[in-house]
Amino acid sequence: MKSDGKAAQNKLKKRSTLMNAAFTLFTEEGFQNTTISEIARKAGIGKGTFYFYFEDKYDIRNHIIISKSSEILHEALNAIPDRNDSFENKVIFVADRIIEKLSSDRILLRFIHKNLSWALLENNQEMSDTFADILKQAETSPGHSYTDVRTMMYMIIELINGACYTAILYESPLPLSQLKPKLFEAVRAIMKSFEA
Repeated sequence: MKSDGKAAQNKLKKRSTLMNAAFTLFTEEGFQNTTISEIARKAGIGKGTFYFYFEDKYDIRNHIIISKSSEILHEALNAIPDRNDSFENKVIFVADRIIEKLSSDRILLRFIHKNLSWALLENNQEMSDTFADILKQAETSPGHSYTDVRTMMYMIIELINGACYTAILYESPLPLSQLKPKLFEAVRAIMKSFEA
């Protein structure tokens, strides 16, 4: 029984090592310029072993995106100071935490932004479960109830994703500090338009 646990740990370690190696190469050399052989070499494993964990470099890229996105989202969700606050305030708080994290890590921002899609998040079990919890909170929020919560959250995520990318990297159309208040007003307006 112990050997099964150790084998599972070794598999997780190899998978994680591959993902870390791929992330480094993708962000330093570019996705198109990185080969599976280079990922395996950097991870210190054989190329054939790569295929035991991932189908191809698109598959490993998607897993990295989900892993990094999930880490950022959970970190923000766990930092919510008042669990009894309104759902609207929680959304703004989480959005602000995520924006600040990405503005402090531009490499991660570039990697996630170029490759992140709603379908990718929605079709991943861990992220899907997290989003299901968020959607349930929106539906049971005290004081406000929302219709079509899924579409509401999609619009908020896309708005924040698109607006913050250029503000963080290029300070366009405004520096992030000036854009955020306007962005959060827009998020609140979206949420108001979905109130039941």
